[in-house]
Amino acid sequence: MAGMPLDRITNVPVVVKLLDSAEKLSVQVHPVSEDVHKDEMWYVLYAEPGAYLFYDLQDGVDKQAFCDLIKSPNPDEEKVLSMLKRADNLKPGMHFNEPTGTVHAVGPGLVIFEVSEQTQVTYRLFDYNRGRELHLEEGCKALMATRPNLPALDARLEIEADSTEILTEFPTFRVIKATGDKITVRSCSHRHLVTATMGDVYISGPTPEWNIKLKHSFTSLNPPFRWPYSIDTRGSGEVLITILRD
Repeated sequence: MAGMPLDRITNVPVVVKLLDSAEKLSVQVHPVSEDVHKDEMWYVLYAEPGAYLFYDLQDGVDKQAFCDLIKSPNPDEEKVLSMLKRADNLKPGMHFNEPTGTVHAVGPGLVIFEVSEQTQVTYRLFDYNRGRELHLEEGCKALMATRPNLPALDARLEIEADSTEILTEFPTFRVIKATGDKITVRSCSHRHLVTATMGDVYISGPTPEWNIKLKHSFTSLNPPFRWPYSIDTRGSGEVLITILRD
């Protein structure tokens, strides 16, 4: 199967990507319905000094007031951004969860690992008056909608590491940060991703096909497995493990 596009081999319920923001990206929102939604998580891999992002409306901001502002002619940038929660002085290892329907935007000078549901439908709400197409009616409808009340993913993972931390629990995926020089996944009931977040890592298992070098910022897709395999972080000390819905 080497060299074959992944979607010809299996259907994966998420998309992973690296966001490398040379300039500030547009203020966006994703659709909200029972059939189309896009929960996502950001994990900061690199941040220039002073890097920032926006990850929701400010507490107490009225959604209709925000929509009225962005629908006005040439809305004032400072007023729009003042209605958003801003995270400043970002550092590698910080993470942000954006449930579908959450307003968000990435500032310049960042490299972010993103994992999200499959849909690539994005509504652009504000683009700093750069003249690109906006999707105000669709975006405001998504902003006003109620996120589907779906159960969080129920999946079993047995892992041995110095420490583990659940970063995200969404219906489609769960993200766990595992730290240590040697991490052992003893079993996992679902397919899962392994992402090298701090440096190159080496995966080894019961057969030679498992023995791979995973470069920094790369992600592998691993099958459900009843027998243990190991992740040698070679001093980087960290990986993300993302368990996927069937």
